[in-house]
Amino acid sequence: MFPMNYSDERTRNLQHFRTPEPLVRKLARLAGISAVPPLTLQGIDVSKWQPVINYAAYKAAGWSFAIVKATDGMIVDPQFGARWQGFLNAGVPVLTYHYFRDAADYVAQAALHLAVVSQLAAAQGGLACVLDLEEITGLSNYSRELRVRGWLERVNPVHQAGLYTSPYLWSLLMPASAQSWVNNFWLWPASWTSAAAPVLPSGWAMSQVKFWQYGIAGKYPWCPPSVPGIAGAVDVDRGYFADEQELRDWLGLSGAPPPPPPLPAGDFSPAFQARILGNSGTFRNVRARPSTVGVDVGNLYSGAIVDVHSELILSPDEVWWLVVDPAQAHLAGWVAAVYGGVTYAQRV
Repeated sequence: MFPMNYSDERTRNLQHFRTPEPLVRKLARLAGISAVPPLTLQGIDVSKWQPVINYAAYKAAGWSFAIVKATDGMIVDPQFGARWQGFLNAGVPVLTYHYFRDAADYVAQAALHLAVVSQLAAAQGGLACVLDLEEITGLSNYSRELRVRGWLERVNPVHQAGLYTSPYLWSLLMPASAQSWVNNFWLWPASWTSAAAPVLPSGWAMSQVKFWQYGIAGKYPWCPPSVPGIAGAVDVDRGYFADEQELRDWLGLSGAPPPPPPLPAGDFSPAFQARILGNSGTFRNVRARPSTVGVDVGNLYSGAIVDVHSELILSPDEVWWLVVDPAQAHLAGWVAAVYGGVTYAQRV
């Protein structure tokens, strides 16, 4: 789920994802015989690390889906809005993923992800969301299990929830008791191998696998040397669907959108609406995180009415709101409602 030039959360050991290559495959590779197993659907997963994407070229080359990073702990990926709109405009079905952070409240992480992907889900007509489990911290495995399961159970009634991890990380980060509930969710395993099927985390079944991350384009001999429309390294995935129509059916994209499911415990609809204040033509920056040094993901002009999903009160003089702008389907992030004692947005 990462290219070659990581800096922050992508600093990790590649051996956590690579599965030992079977001897017969290794001999075939060394002999120059192709070890690429038959493809079902081809796709990629992307985040801010892929700065330039030619969406039309990607679709024209026959690639069928994209899994796009939306959130990281309590931070919105600054490229998410542009990414999902670009893929959707090119006719590519989109899924989303959330990088799970042990230190952040799991209920708040689920609420953030659901709020940020809401415009995509409405525009596309359906969605599936993935929890990315790979952060290694000092949290006990039993505590992490409760949090991971809690995130999945809060997202699943709204959008189909799945889990991304490798066999190594699953065994390292989760207790054996987690095997008792995994059949409630689908799996996207990271198993970098030339074999015809992925190695699965303990307790998971092949029938649960919807996608398989099998390597990095240009990095391993069983992966494509490059992906059309993508500059540089990118993770490559297979989808276990007979064709793209079956994928669309699974996402709920065929025909009229179904009625919305009931919300799970915890309200993920907007808490309230607000108006951006200021003189005509002025605007407020929307940030990827609640800080003036957070990445700028867009602007809200004075008079704009936005949906507010969460409130973070740092002090009486500094209050941040997590907002989604219905008028700009791609725009979601944090805006300062009060900063330095000055009010920049108010409830309506």
